[in-house]
This record gives sequence, structure tokens and C-alpha cells, in this order.
Amino acid sequence: MKLPEYDILKKCLKIQMDLNANGKTNWYQNVTNIIENSKIENWRSIDPVELAKKVKTHLYNEEARLIISEFNNTDLQPKLRTYKLFKSDCCLEPYLTMNLPQKLYKNIARFRTSSHNLRVETGRHESPKIPLEMRLCMKCDSNEIENELHFLLLCSSHQAQRVQLVSKACKVIPNFNNMNNEEKFKSILSSSDSELINEIGIFLNETIQPKS
Repeated sequence: MKLPEYDILKKCLKIQMDLNANGKTNWYQNVTNIIENSKIENWRSIDPVELAKKVKTHLYNEEARLIISEFNNTDLQPKLRTYKLFKSDCCLEPYLTMNLPQKLYKNIARFRTSSHNLRVETGRHESPKIPLEMRLCMKCDSNEIENELHFLLLCSSHQAQRVQLVSKACKVIPNFNNMNNEEKFKSILSSSDSELINEIGIFLNETIQPKS
């Protein structure tokens, strides 16, 4: 809009505006709709660079909200029933940039996204499908569902391998021993502490079976 009247870009913009004024759906209408949906007041008077930043921030936050909402919809995404416990922000996870040994990195990624051979997952694929409440751990006598929380914190068959993981968690997570099991699980898997993340990888490397 600030370009001279003879500039080709200014002329193209005016054509778009005229078409829109005559009820034609076009680029100009789409852009103004996006800006107005961003709920930015008096946007026509804002510096264009600053306006673009505000719109980008709004679009990012709105998309992040929708993604997190889908995480939390267990009916829509039953596979993410565990993931939603510790994934609350749309961001690059610290373990992805830690240069972990490949096997540790893969085990952490698969465990977090339920791409593993725990019965909470494999029971979905059996025929007939095993009800969730019947996908019990066969490695201990707890009579509990073999899900990620049970595997990481409770299953007695992995008690020895769990010692270092819990010890490190107690050191880096405030009040860890006073948390309930779900809080402990969430705090471990949402931690950005490099030593604790490494201990998670080591624990999974020693205990979890690779997905076939």
C-alpha cells in the first residue's frame, strides 16, 4: 500500500482489492480473513513487519492448542493415552538434540510414543482385540496393566535396572519421593536434565524388547 501508484505490485494489490470488493474470493480476502481471525485490533495501522510477527505468533499458538487438544482426546487418539500425561507443549524435546547413542535415542522415542511391545500396545493388535483392562503384565504378579508407567516405575522384574534411574530422579526432581506414581512418571519423561534422560535410555536399553 505504501508503494508508488505506478508500481506493478501496488497495481496488482489494487486489482485484488477491487475483485474482493465485488465479491470475488481471492488472495486479498484470504489474507485479510487470516489477520482478522487473529483478533489484532487496528491492524491496518500497524507496521507491516510487526503485524506479520503478531499473525505468525497467533497462528502458531492456535495450531499448538489444537495439537494438544487432540493429544488429550483419548477417544480420537487412544494410542496417545500415555503421551498426553507428559507432553504438554509443542516443542522440540531435549533428548532429540543430545547426541545420544542411536539405540538409546530410538528406545526413548519408541517408549514415549507407545511404539513398543508392552501389552498395552500389543493387545490392540491381537485377534480378537484384548480389552485394555485385560492387557496385564506377564513379567510380575501385580495383576496390573503392562503400560508405560507400570514398566518404568513398578514392574518388579525390572527393579535392579531401575535403581540408577530412580536415584538420579531423586537428585534432579524436587520432592520426587513424595509424588504419586503418575506424577513421578510425568516428571521423569518431561525432564530436560541430560543425565536423567540418559538414565531413561539406559534403563530402556536393558529392559524393553525391540518392536518386531
